[in-house]
Amino acid sequence: MKISNKQQNLPYISVGQMKEVDRLMVGKFHISLIQMMENAGRALAHLTEDYLSTPVSHSTKITVLCGTGNNGGGGMVAARNLSNRGYTVSVILIGDNIKLKPVPAHQWSILNELPLKQIIKPASNELDKIISNSDIIIDAMIGYGMTGELKGQLLDFIQSINNQKSKSIISLDAPTGFRFDQEVNPLFTVQASATLTLALPKVGMDDHQKKHILGNLYVGDISVPPALYHQMGISYNDPFGTNQFIRLN
Repeated sequence: MKISNKQQNLPYISVGQMKEVDRLMVGKFHISLIQMMENAGRALAHLTEDYLSTPVSHSTKITVLCGTGNNGGGGMVAARNLSNRGYTVSVILIGDNIKLKPVPAHQWSILNELPLKQIIKPASNELDKIISNSDIIIDAMIGYGMTGELKGQLLDFIQSINNQKSKSIISLDAPTGFRFDQEVNPLFTVQASATLTLALPKVGMDDHQKKHILGNLYVGDISVPPALYHQMGISYNDPFGTNQFIRLN
């Protein structure tokens, strides 16, 4: 695993501020959701490769668990990039494909044309078999926008992932089930080896009692203009340079 330089000087923003970043990206700066999703998924694919100890090979199996929202769309972009590089990739959709939001639905349709496996709402025993045979697992089920209580099959998926204690688990944006503003229950939260949060780290990720859930924390570049942060009153100097992601801890 490659270790990137640590950056400790980034501001932490609230979930509410991140929603405003997303709104301004589209509405003010005309940077589309699909552009942001492509950037996020590409960074996620590169980070995933950093956690693989083997060279590119069809024998390396990667499983990507995707939700029906935008977080899942980022996972689908990562799956495409990893498949393009020669890995054997399985994409598991945790909900019905008819419930996909428009942009993730577009990403799902792209995957239909690629040499990877797409599985919709597998039974728990099928999921256990797939991920137990994987070399690495990507959690792109639910990101920072999670609301309400988790229930049903999603909890089974979280348990199945957490049972794979010997494997690296990479979460996009936040581990599924992560609570930014309240105590985290490890039984209902993916316990990640690494988390790639997007744009800036979020308040709650700096809570010492929650850091073990996040694993190594990285920030991915989705090409937010510094002028956007300055408009929001957030002090910001671009930390990425030529890197798609940087490590915080």
